[in-house]
Amino acid sequence: MPLVRAEAFEFVKNWNEHRIRKQKTRPHVTSGLPWFMYEYPEEPAVDCSSVPNPDLVDTLHQEVEAYDLDEYLPAVTLQWCHEKMRSLSFDPATLTAKDVLEEEGMGRRVHGHVFVLLKQEVERHLAVGNNSPTLTLTQTPKGAGSWKPSEKAMTAFHEAQRNEEPAEFRDHMDNVLAESDDENYTSEGQASVDGEEG
Repeated sequence: MPLVRAEAFEFVKNWNEHRIRKQKTRPHVTSGLPWFMYEYPEEPAVDCSSVPNPDLVDTLHQEVEAYDLDEYLPAVTLQWCHEKMRSLSFDPATLTAKDVLEEEGMGRRVHGHVFVLLKQEVERHLAVGNNSPTLTLTQTPKGAGSWKPSEKAMTAFHEAQRNEEPAEFRDHMDNVLAESDDENYTSEGQASVDGEEG
């Protein structure tokens, strides 16, 4: 997972720093550096962000605070995998997505090779009924299942998007979202959808 995250962050960084060229045949395409256009928007761009109700944000956060977004395997399973990788002569702390298996001369990526070997080790561990340690997967988070905008809010959003200028749209959505917050969340912080208790 750290390799996937590193690759994703590198892609985002490269994308945000690349220059979008002007195109004669596509005058509607905005040109420039994505990060700069985001930080310093030019007309007719409008900042349509709004500040959420902090009490509502706190309530929603309490529903999911027990979940670790960075965990992709339970600690025991992850430690076992790291030990197996080291026994196969691969250090999980230094392995990168760009490492290549030099000895093969084929340019095969190390992390793909390690994945196949580790998968075989897991299958062997499970096949012999070895329960020390018991390998498990991270539990799927169960909270936040009712976090959905109301049908009224979505309808208003699409209507406003079609009919209003950007500044009017922003003001209209601030009002709709404020009303939606009041209607969709009870005082106990339980989310509801379209007036039904969640």
